[in-house]
Amino acid sequence: MVNVLLKEKVPATLFLSGRWIEKNIEKTKFLASQPFFEIANHSYYHPHLMEKPDERVKRELVRTQAIIKQETGKDAKYFRPPYGEVNEHVAQLAKDAGLITIQYDIASGDPDSTLSAARISKAILENAGNGSIIVFHMNRKGVHTAELLPDVIHGLVQKGFTLVTIGELLNEKGIHQGRPEKSMQKTHLSDEPGKSQTSSPSAPRREALFYLPFPRLF
Repeated sequence: MVNVLLKEKVPATLFLSGRWIEKNIEKTKFLASQPFFEIANHSYYHPHLMEKPDERVKRELVRTQAIIKQETGKDAKYFRPPYGEVNEHVAQLAKDAGLITIQYDIASGDPDSTLSAARISKAILENAGNGSIIVFHMNRKGVHTAELLPDVIHGLVQKGFTLVTIGELLNEKGIHQGRPEKSMQKTHLSDEPGKSQTSSPSAPRREALFYLPFPRLF
């Protein structure tokens, strides 16, 4: 899957768990060295954070931040909650750790072995909107992901999308640190919950296509 992204020169935000990084240091350094990739925080053990006490949540975030900094030399800016489970309190704890909480509005369904590559591609191309964030997996659970990526990439580009990282998307929409309520919205990161951003006819549509978590080792 990474080879497809590199070949196509497609930007991606890679949400890595601290535990995965520690077991895959050279891979992490390689990913962080690629100019199209952005490394972000996906907790350490990938727990259900809404069920954990505050101190455990803080440890998950801070520990992974330190590991990312140590192994890549970069400070992660964004946090993707495990299982997509987040509330205002968890988002605030992430903000206190210097992180913006990120959600997606399109789940590709790539871990589902009953879905064909063609069906996943069709659903993504039909549902993608301006500012969409699409989640794929490259933790060996994306059954058809590498197979379908070229079709999805080319299909979105043909529809007028510009593929970007999370950071580029948030900068484009003027969403900055300190505003977790903005970054938590799941529908196109709009200014109002449930409403999508519109653009002028001449403006390219922005799409953070490849948001790729490495939740844990299987």
